[in-house]
Amino acid sequence: MELQSCKLVQNQCCPQETFGNLLLLYCKPSHGLYDLAADVMAENAELTFKHLTQKYVPVLMAMAKIWWDKEDYAQVERIFQQSTDLCSEHNLWKLNVAHTFFMQENKYKEAIHYYEPIVKEVGDNVLTVTAIVLANLCVSYIMTSRNEDAEDLMRKIEKEEERAHYDVSTLA
Repeated sequence: MELQSCKLVQNQCCPQETFGNLLLLYCKPSHGLYDLAADVMAENAELTFKHLTQKYVPVLMAMAKIWWDKEDYAQVERIFQQSTDLCSEHNLWKLNVAHTFFMQENKYKEAIHYYEPIVKEVGDNVLTVTAIVLANLCVSYIMTSRNEDAEDLMRKIEKEEERAHYDVSTLA
């Protein structure tokens, strides 16, 4: 199957969508051909960057998930580093890069670099940020001896929760 797919995507006459569609097909949970998808992308790097624009982020996340499930976070990081030029402004990419750094346990500073803008972007609406981001940012602060920043974040969360509780109780 791999040999046939390589011939298919390398064929000059194949439609531009073929490469992305083939990768999506491989990455469908019912097929689970993640290793094959990763191999096809690695062997056809020029096609990856040439043809995968809007389809690219979902395929990239599926490829990274292969290594995430194997708990090979360094490989996940490498995959994300290779896609920096194309994806660095994409919020899902930033979030997953932050999670990848956090899981490596020695890259908390790098995790903070990606988690902080997510939290700062919402201003006083800190409760709109998912709990995992808030928790990981807080832990990252503590692990890098930025305890005051962790305490500030926790106070901000507590203040926002109290305000939300007050707003709900005044409506009742």
